[in-house]
Amino acid sequence: MMPSRLRMSSRRCIFVALAGVACLLGCILDHGTGAVAGGGSSETTNGTVVGFVRNPDGSAAATARVSLRPRDFLKDTLTVTGTLRREAEAVTDARGRYVIDSVLPGDYFIEANIRDTLGTLRDFSAGDRDTIFLDSLWLKPTGVVVGQLTSDPKGIPGAYIQVYGLDRVARADSNGAFLIPNLPEGSYTLHASLPSGGLESRDIAGVAARGADTNDIGTVRISSFEDEDYATWPYARRITLNTTASGAGVAGSVAGFPLLVRLNSANFDFALSAGMDIRFSGKDGKHLRYQIERWDAATQQAELWVKLDTIHGNSHSDYITLHFGKPGAPDWSDAGHVFDSADGFGGVWHLAEEAADTATKGLYRDASPAAQNGDDRIVAKDTSGIIGLGHGFGLGDYIKMQPSATLRPQNQIQISAWYRGKATANLGSTITSLGDAYGLRVEPSGNVRMFVFTGTAGIWSLVMTKTVNVLDSSWHHLAGSFDGKELKVYVDGTMMASAVAKTAAIPYTLGPDFYIGRHGTSKRDYDFTGSLDEVVVLRGVRNADWVRLNFESQRVNPTLLEY
Repeated sequence: MMPSRLRMSSRRCIFVALAGVACLLGCILDHGTGAVAGGGSSETTNGTVVGFVRNPDGSAAATARVSLRPRDFLKDTLTVTGTLRREAEAVTDARGRYVIDSVLPGDYFIEANIRDTLGTLRDFSAGDRDTIFLDSLWLKPTGVVVGQLTSDPKGIPGAYIQVYGLDRVARADSNGAFLIPNLPEGSYTLHASLPSGGLESRDIAGVAARGADTNDIGTVRISSFEDEDYATWPYARRITLNTTASGAGVAGSVAGFPLLVRLNSANFDFALSAGMDIRFSGKDGKHLRYQIERWDAATQQAELWVKLDTIHGNSHSDYITLHFGKPGAPDWSDAGHVFDSADGFGGVWHLAEEAADTATKGLYRDASPAAQNGDDRIVAKDTSGIIGLGHGFGLGDYIKMQPSATLRPQNQIQISAWYRGKATANLGSTITSLGDAYGLRVEPSGNVRMFVFTGTAGIWSLVMTKTVNVLDSSWHHLAGSFDGKELKVYVDGTMMASAVAKTAAIPYTLGPDFYIGRHGTSKRDYDFTGSLDEVVVLRGVRNADWVRLNFESQRVNPTLLEY
């Protein structure tokens, strides 16, 4: 998401419970059949991986276990045993040959192991090919990695230590010490999944396994976000929030708000920060959670989201403090804390990603903890946006995903997005929809429609503006809501239309898929054309002050923030 910027935390992609239970969200592996499984799609071709495993003397390695894992795979801590699991995707035959089928496109580690003393590992990428022939895997003695997790002044007992891309998980003892056996020679990234107590899970990169040797990585200190002392940060800058008529003009207070903070050469010295040291505190000194969407030191531009408990209406006294410039500070950027499902965020897509092809599964990342990542079906290469990067869509381009319950609210929903366009398809441009159960659309006239299905064939509850035209090639903030009684449409922070609903609940009977840029049942007359940024689905309805604050804080040249 961030060109020339810091690495974002892996916590976006996986949710790890701090009670010591880690759940992998993403690729699900079918251990029973020996095949790598996932969310199947008729639009991609599953492949087959074929190769040979050799002993150190060059002979065929029969009965070697061969396993294939996505590079971001983490073993479930619920089944921790401290040793390799016994089942595998494939077992080599007398010639040392293995075959693994049903391989979806993606990036993988493939590991061969025999007697838990010899092993080898390599990485590769699979595309839409029928068969992938890999070079022979040569077994070597495996090594051991040991270390200790500590949070001064004591160790961290009970933590789980996982290895990205491998079936390995160990647990720290009462002193925080851990041991990971049987690692093929190579460089790894470990993931420390920590118990409760205010500490946060983290990655440990560049850990080497050295043949038959033991590599002691020493003490790894885990810091606590809440316990950091911002007085030790060398630089600080106050940012005042102005919601009076001279600023954002928001009358009422807004709670639980993700505030956008833009940094550039006019308000920030990028030479004083690497990004990872950025911190925010509130007026009362409270540490504020944040996400760095983009950090581009080369162009001196950054966009950051900060979670605020309350922004008071018609006020010029609220402020936050930006702290920066501390060498060695850990990276606490975490979208899941800012766009928390507990606050009603069903899905949040910054749309900052881009790929060379149109077959990348899960390319467009959901910033909410639900991690509903969208498959890439976009040919257009335009990534201009109003907040960092966004994405252009040509007719026929779209993003598709299998929605979880967070995108299926029963009787209250709010959809918003930044939109830029000058024309629509024959019957309009669908911004987003789930089946034909609900959606937000730009009409050929430039007006904006919000609709929900009533459950009766051919009947939808809908509301549409009558006097606006957003087809002017400028960025506009569009929002639609349904609260079980009424539908509303907002354009650029102002409510422009409302209507009484014909239903009190949303039935999800008209298609299972969630789309950005396409009608929910793929009706081509509603294909999207134009550009989108910051697509958000909320479970629940926020009031007019919330919507206005979204527009005022995110628009070009906002008057809300004073540096």
